[in-house]
Amino acid sequence: MYHDLLQEIKKIAFGTLKGGPGKTATLFNTVGVLAETELVLAVDADPQFNLTTNAGIDVTDPNIKTLRDVFENGATAEEVIIKSPISELPNLDILPSSIQLTATEIKIVNLGGREQIFNNFLIDNIDYLKKYKYIFFDTNPNLGMINQNIFNAADSIVLVSDISSNSIMGAEFFIALWETIRWQLRKSDNVAALILNNADFRTTLTHRMRITFKVWRMPLPNLPTTKNFWRGGSSICKRAAAVRVGEGAKCAVLFPAFVCPRAFAGLDFKAIASALGSPVAVELAGRVGVRDGK
Repeated sequence: MYHDLLQEIKKIAFGTLKGGPGKTATLFNTVGVLAETELVLAVDADPQFNLTTNAGIDVTDPNIKTLRDVFENGATAEEVIIKSPISELPNLDILPSSIQLTATEIKIVNLGGREQIFNNFLIDNIDYLKKYKYIFFDTNPNLGMINQNIFNAADSIVLVSDISSNSIMGAEFFIALWETIRWQLRKSDNVAALILNNADFRTTLTHRMRITFKVWRMPLPNLPTTKNFWRGGSSICKRAAAVRVGEGAKCAVLFPAFVCPRAFAGLDFKAIASALGSPVAVELAGRVGVRDGK
């Protein structure tokens, strides 16, 4: 019964093997859009805790419980989840991170069943978590034990890259490495989408990517208003609703120029695009470095 309830929640992890492609920003804005109408939990598994601070949570509070407490102390969901830290988004809850997650990696590495710790947390706390329609996970660029837990618990992994050779290579390396790890865990293939940020239509690589993939195109301009949302306490969707741009615009952080989805866990991007008032054209494509999607 508990497994059935857990399967009803859409669990989506954002990952990368290269820092700086806009992963946290894209995730933050995705949950901001969805939390307009649905109950959403965002789990910050990045020791840099940017998602946590972007939600206005004070990580210096000595009484705060974080993801570290889940892995090390068996904390419950009710103990660690902070409800509605952003007043404009009461449907969005946060499970915060801690810089000390880096030490947690070392502490759990020799535990039996260490890759299942977070999945067990979800099962054990399903009575509390079953109210959420979505659980999103932010991660840092590695495949260490914390992230293996997150990716193992996720239904779908969304890789986030920018349009640079190093970043694209990082996405390919992620897929290759996770293929080996997930086989050991007997986990089904859950890499579901690739988001390419910061498309600059003046560059040759951007045009090559357009030719290589059939794409979901919804560019937003690189304007100061798209960069000031962090300290405003809400996602960029509230500020970008009136933005309409043409093909020549440089992509910003929200639903950027290219998305190549195979199965984005049921997210309705058409509805999101409509809510933003931005032009959108939709085509499906495969994943970079692997095989054509269905």
